Amino acid sequence: MGIGEGELYRIELGISHNLIRSSLYRVLKKECNKLGFSTIDDLRKGIRITHAFKSRTVNNFLIDNKIPEDKAYKLISISSDCKLKIRRGAKLKDLSHQEVRLLQFFIQMNRNKRILIETSGMYLNVLIATYDLLKEFLNQGGMIVEMAYPHFQEDDDRKWYATKKLKTFQIGEMQITK
Repeated sequence: MGIGEGELYRIELGISHNLIRSSLYRVLKKECNKLGFSTIDDLRKGIRITHAFKSRTVNNFLIDNKIPEDKAYKLISISSDCKLKIRRGAKLKDLSHQEVRLLQFFIQMNRNKRILIETSGMYLNVLIATYDLLKEFLNQGGMIVEMAYPHFQEDDDRKWYATKKLKTFQIGEMQITK
C-alpha cells in the first residue's frame, strides 16, 4: 500500500505496544528516511534547538527558520483558538513540551512535503491544533506518516479531522479488556 499526495497514513499503536513504542518509532523512522520523509530529528540537526531555547521568542524562532509572516500567522491564530501559549512574544522556554512539538511540526511542514510525525500522548487541544495545520499541509499536496495512539473511536467525526484521505493501520490491542 503506497502513500500519495494529500494523504495521511496513520499507524496506531495499541496499549499492548506502549513499552516498545520508541523502538517501533526508530524502525519506522529508518524506513521513512529511505523514502525521503523528514522527521523531527532531521529538523533538530538543522537548527540548534538548545541555543534557541535560552531566551528566544516564538517570533524570533520563526524568523530564524525563514517562516513567512503569512504562514506564521496561521500557527499563531490556531494556537489562540486552542488556548495554547504559542504567541509571537512567548518565550520558547515557557512553552510546554507538547507546544514545542507543535512548533517543530509546523516548521517541518514548511520545509518538506513528506513528513513523519508522532502525535502519541498529545493533549486534545494540542492535537486539534496539530490537525488544523496538517489539514492545510495535506490540501497543498503534502504527505504524512503519523505514529499515534488511537485518539478517537471509529465512529467519532474527529477521527477524520485532518483528512478524509486517512489510511489507518492498527498494531496491537486498542483497548484494555477484562
